[in-house]
Amino acid sequence: MVEIILRFKKKNATMKTEMIYNKIITDDVELNNKRIEFNHCRFNSPISLINSAITLNSCFFKNCKTTAISAENSEIHINNCIFDKNFSDELILPQLLFQNTKTSIKKSSIKNGLNSCGIEAESSEIEIIETLIENNFGYAILFESVDFFIRDSFIVNNASDSELFNNISLTASEGIIQNSTIKNTHSFVINMQLGSKVEIINCTIKNNKRGIFIDGGCSCKLENTTLTDNIDEYDFAQITINNANVSINNCRIENGFTGIYASKTATVDIKNSIVSNNSKAIQSFENSTFTVEGCNFLKNSLFFDSSKLRIYSSSVEGNINITDCNYVKLTNIRINGKINNINSAIMSENIERVYYENS
Repeated sequence: MVEIILRFKKKNATMKTEMIYNKIITDDVELNNKRIEFNHCRFNSPISLINSAITLNSCFFKNCKTTAISAENSEIHINNCIFDKNFSDELILPQLLFQNTKTSIKKSSIKNGLNSCGIEAESSEIEIIETLIENNFGYAILFESVDFFIRDSFIVNNASDSELFNNISLTASEGIIQNSTIKNTHSFVINMQLGSKVEIINCTIKNNKRGIFIDGGCSCKLENTTLTDNIDEYDFAQITINNANVSINNCRIENGFTGIYASKTATVDIKNSIVSNNSKAIQSFENSTFTVEGCNFLKNSLFFDSSKLRIYSSSVEGNINITDCNYVKLTNIRINGKINNINSAIMSENIERVYYENS
């Protein structure tokens, strides 16, 4: 795995940087073709910038009655800053808004957005390192056509209205989420659309109302990641895959209603993972393809309908239900349950402790 490192080209490199220290800023700040470094400043009003470069060190934005920072065609470095209770009276706006902007956010907090969201960006490059995004009414992150890298961050208790918002919404975007925790979301944890490509590595995703949603043309790799207790009364899966490609390696998917739900010709590879204590470990429909190797399915059953299935060197504590599948191969399987087959041709080898039932 190669870590994404964003290398920023300096805008207006020949322009001298203005240094500002220890100011309380109560009026709106509008910057055009400026280079400024703010240090230990407090903002009660927003900054908007075009074609500019700013650095914010240990600054505090609170009670801005609109988006705290709006940037277009600019470069921003945010270090050890706090964005708290910035709000909109009428529209639901983000606390931070970037368009065609290169942004680095490190060791900062973006929280308590009252009638507000966290970060929104379009056609930008963004890294978010050791940052807390918490208690925003709307989405935590909304990216469209963004290259991103998120590491060592906490994204907690956002998207309070599940019908209006997702927690992390990605459209035609590409990036990595690594060593991070995402929890207590009231909607989908991550919603991927329009060819987004994401790697989720060494993350914990827990106690969310809905899981990860991966839609048509997208691809997602999950590695060394735990998904647990992502469940609500509406039967959403911990991972939902529609016409997308997903690779799952060395992960745990636990304590949900459905572990993995795949449909519309989804392709799913699962290796060396544990899927346990879900009512249904896997549900697969509509010509989807599953390849499973070296996995343990504990206290949950598997359901395959009109799908292609290969399971190798795995154990199942539950039933395998297979209906109208045109390709099924089971090799070196230990099962404590039944294989229920309807209208499917099953090739099997080295099946241990099987009760086989044609129904």
